[in-house]
Amino acid sequence: KTVKESQLATSMALRVLSGFKSRNRFVQLGSATLLLGCAVSMGPRLLSTKAATSSFKLISQTASIPHPEKADKGGEDAFFVSKNGYAVGVADGVGGWASQGVDPSIYSKSLMKWADSFVTSGAKEDGSFPSPKEVIDFAWKKSMGILGSSTAVVAIMHKDSNILSTANLGDSGFMLVRRGKMIYRSMEQTKGFNFPFQLGGDPRYSDKSIDSFEKDINVEKGDVLIVGSDGLFDNMFDQEILSALEESLATSLKVEPPKRPTNMEGPSKRPILEELEKSAAKFSSDTTMKPENYEKILKVFGSNHNLAMDIAKIASINGKSKTKNTPFAASAKEHRFRFQGGKEDDITVVVSLVADAPPQAKL
Repeated sequence: KTVKESQLATSMALRVLSGFKSRNRFVQLGSATLLLGCAVSMGPRLLSTKAATSSFKLISQTASIPHPEKADKGGEDAFFVSKNGYAVGVADGVGGWASQGVDPSIYSKSLMKWADSFVTSGAKEDGSFPSPKEVIDFAWKKSMGILGSSTAVVAIMHKDSNILSTANLGDSGFMLVRRGKMIYRSMEQTKGFNFPFQLGGDPRYSDKSIDSFEKDINVEKGDVLIVGSDGLFDNMFDQEILSALEESLATSLKVEPPKRPTNMEGPSKRPILEELEKSAAKFSSDTTMKPENYEKILKVFGSNHNLAMDIAKIASINGKSKTKNTPFAASAKEHRFRFQGGKEDDITVVVSLVADAPPQAKL
């Protein structure tokens, strides 16, 4: 009993720096059972991206909606989209640092600044470029000494193949959509409810960049990558995000949106990769994301119609709700907390189209 109480006290103390908020809206059910997870460490793995002609690049749209109480400084999330169109990333500064007089956005912005710098200019002697995990590691080390902590996710399109390399640490994440179906969804790394893995400026209290989970994914022209902070994924179930994407595309293309499931809720736990691959084996014809619509969709990404903002606005509305069932509420219930509604938070969304790259494009 003493050991359990000690573990609980330690977890609660650490959670303060994880931005654990709205405690007045939680009611503990019985004795709290915090599931202390562990990272799946893949070990150091270098993903070579040769300096050669690329098959694809990423054409991106972005949106950030800050928490109302943080609007004056633009929120505590940060992101980057490389100018050459081969990489994107999102970082979510941990809000709990504000109680210590620290602006959490300084650290998250530092991570993304250095990530952008390294992914653009980090060529090696053999002509290869850094892997997403190397990019996160570089940004983490460059940000050492800055007070704060943050989650991070980085995706890089290989220049000489159809492989998208990704790495994420914490509960910011991404999903890849093909012809209206989700074919991959990143896994969240948490140590307990609302307690994600996070990088920090003080190595004594930081997880390690090596803990980032890496995944290489074969992509096709017309695939859509959605990267976001937990403000997105805590407030919208995966099917809701897919539906919002389809409806936004349909509006821009001036066509009827496809029929989506009436029940778009689901468990907070993500399906395993094998389940996603099996479900995506047969693609529905009822989607705006048909291969024959590629050129039209490409024009949408170059227009003033912001798909990312359309998705972010729905997440923001859900976050303000006191009654809607959300992934955050579902996760709270799984961890024996009574909670209803959304989680008001900073929301950052990057929506990227996998598109043909010009022959002369270089990273």
